[in-house]
Amino acid sequence: MRRISIGLLAIGLLVVSCKNKEQQEDTTTIEKTSNKDKEISEFEEGALTYQMSFSDTIVEDFLRAISEDPLYSKELGKKYISQLPAEQAEHLNAFIKANPSFITRYGTLPFLKNNIYVAGYEVVYKGEGPSYVLENRWNDLLEEGQGYAGSTIVPNAKLNFRYGKGFLEAEQLQTNITLDKYDRVATGVVSEIAGYPVEKIIYTRKPSVVSGERILPKLVTVYNSKAFNPVINKVMPYLVAEEYGILKLEVELSESEHSIQMIYQANMVVKRKLIEDETSILATKAFVAVKENRDFLALDLNLAKIIVPPSL
Repeated sequence: MRRISIGLLAIGLLVVSCKNKEQQEDTTTIEKTSNKDKEISEFEEGALTYQMSFSDTIVEDFLRAISEDPLYSKELGKKYISQLPAEQAEHLNAFIKANPSFITRYGTLPFLKNNIYVAGYEVVYKGEGPSYVLENRWNDLLEEGQGYAGSTIVPNAKLNFRYGKGFLEAEQLQTNITLDKYDRVATGVVSEIAGYPVEKIIYTRKPSVVSGERILPKLVTVYNSKAFNPVINKVMPYLVAEEYGILKLEVELSESEHSIQMIYQANMVVKRKLIEDETSILATKAFVAVKENRDFLALDLNLAKIIVPPSL
């Protein structure tokens, strides 16, 4: 009888132990699921700071040096190269020779400042290039936007403009990466940027595509996150129509042996309520309403006085 009691006690303890173990495993599973959900929780409102850089630091430092005063970029360029070590000067001269239009084409990129503020379906961009300040607000539900462009070197050269969806399609402020010109491959590779999981997507320009007046990069790699509304993509220098918001772009800018990438990456992401200064754009008296194709030309002429490319 005693043996039976001991046996029943052992069985009882085993059952209790198994139940406790199952409960612990269930709790662990819930915790893991909860943590996973937390990682990809929707970023509804907040601020993102992007940093624009180039894979070739010698070229990047040169661009920043001549951007200190775009009106005297030739003089600044000669002085800068003359002060470089011989090996670096040789590398820079070889790059410029292989890519003669690189400086004027990409020297206007906003590599001095790139801030994005998002709240729901509205996004505001505040950026700065070598010769200008650019602010841009887009509402995805209304499909309309407002912008401000102002020169930092030419007095009183500034304007506001209002635009619609056709403005984005006309690539007035950005280059569009579209599926009719690129092959898209979702790699399935997941990493983390600014604390958020991102998936790597590769866009390769189709061999049959002729760039024409607008130079299309051969390769564009994007890292998007399910946590972000794709509205943030509408105000980036390269507009990629991804389903989710992009936290990093890698753009192959040159196809010569002296190739170089532009990297555009969020290095700070803060979820918080936005203040009024972050959701508004600068205002001035000069105004252009972009409604028809002929309005694009008027805006281009005005922007050409503000966004001044450096020259060598």
